[in-house]
Amino acid sequence: MRTHTRRVVAVVVSLIVVLPAAALADGKLFSRSGDLSAFASLEQNAQQAAICFGDGRERMVIAISYNAVPGDEGLWIFPVPGTPDQVDIDLCDAFPRFWGHDSRHWARSIVDRAMLLMRASQIYPLIADLALRHARFRKHGNENEKEAAEVYETIERWGLRAETLTAPSTAALASHLGESGAEIPPDELSPFEPYLNGAYVLVVVRVTDRAALETQFGESDDDTYDWQSCWPTLYVEFPTDNGFYPMRPTASYGDTQLPVTLYIIGHVEAHADPEMLDEANVYHYRQDRPDWPAQSLFGLSRDTTFDYTVVYLDTPASVFTSDFAFTPTQVRGHAFAEVITDLRWRLLVIGLAVFAVLSYLSAGVAGIVSGQRWRRAAPIGLLNFLSLFGVVVGAVFVLKHPRLGRFIAVFTVLFVGATVLLHVLLASHLGV
Repeated sequence: MRTHTRRVVAVVVSLIVVLPAAALADGKLFSRSGDLSAFASLEQNAQQAAICFGDGRERMVIAISYNAVPGDEGLWIFPVPGTPDQVDIDLCDAFPRFWGHDSRHWARSIVDRAMLLMRASQIYPLIADLALRHARFRKHGNENEKEAAEVYETIERWGLRAETLTAPSTAALASHLGESGAEIPPDELSPFEPYLNGAYVLVVVRVTDRAALETQFGESDDDTYDWQSCWPTLYVEFPTDNGFYPMRPTASYGDTQLPVTLYIIGHVEAHADPEMLDEANVYHYRQDRPDWPAQSLFGLSRDTTFDYTVVYLDTPASVFTSDFAFTPTQVRGHAFAEVITDLRWRLLVIGLAVFAVLSYLSAGVAGIVSGQRWRRAAPIGLLNFLSLFGVVVGAVFVLKHPRLGRFIAVFTVLFVGATVLLHVLLASHLGV
């Protein structure tokens, strides 16, 4: 892997040949079989990308797996913001692995079960609680324009050729690709028109020697991709104040289903058209240590704990009507969740103590409301360990008062209300 003096952005591309059909969620993929004179757009089965941005630069890694058809050629086009002198590319051979977790969900399940068990002591509120335990308390061109495409950087390795270029029009882009042996009609390149304005650079990757590629990495296999550590990749670094991931070029593929998984270093908030955001699943994780590709490509320390965000989309391409942008955000609850999960067996002791305190206080207040003394009524609440029946029996033998019905009703309302309030506060603090 080549070392840059400046920070490097990684874009990992798995490029081995594909079945004819649709496109990529990040750019557009084309292929040509030996008996065809022109390239046709292709369908890929899944896509993964790793992104790291900060200090005005982005390093991005994209891994694309697709099925191979012997005799095909592959060509991929991907837009990135910046000028040619600001964009760096290189070919490398690994994609970072992510295996982090979100302890908030585990902590939330502990809280949910604890509150459910406390309320279960009251027997009859339990039925309504079956719905409550699943609740989630969360907030809802000019005259001087060049007429031809211009290539700025070219890299060839393992049967892959990658280059950065700019073009004033789709006709100029098609002409350049045709000169290199990739005949693509200009109308097939129309999704790239928004990027042909001097504010973006196109990264073009092509399979030039399939045999050399398969000798180095083996045949493309979607079943083995997830665990395979060695994979042909392209990396690119480019300038951007916020995280960036291009999606618009894929919208022209209509109803084609294209799963996309983005791994973004740090906790971020995604920005895109509302329809896209409605379809996206966003998760925030924490990982104990990075693997060596993440260390090398993103500059992460070997023994560091780092946060990352996962954005997952599995929708028709027609939904991709805007590019993704990402901005850093603070995610509540991770530290609190780790405190809860680290308590382990001590959680039982704490839970029993909370149950006893809430029962004692509820009984004391219920006694005052019913005309009893605090110190006479409050200890009855401890019989709540035997469920509400224990409280009823204790009240009958200890209080011996005609207002026992009021005492029991007030006790239950206070106790259940206290557990619900505590439940809401804990869940809100966890942020899930």
